[in-house]
Amino acid sequence: MADQAEDTPDEQALQWFVRLRDGEADAATRRSFDAWLAASPGHARAWAELETLWSDLDRLTPLKAAE
Repeated sequence: MADQAEDTPDEQALQWFVRLRDGEADAATRRSFDAWLAASPGHARAWAELETLWSDLDRLTPLKAAE
């Protein structure tokens, strides 16, 4: 990933989120993500917050469609 050292954990988590969901993530990519996730409690926090946000947004979709 492009120069993650300058990105905040939140920005890095978003980059991983996109990368893992683009349909082309292979085993090596997943291992790199797992290493990133384990490297810092801040990474794990940022990832958990992003997953929560995504889950919350998924629940809103049916509400909007029902209008």
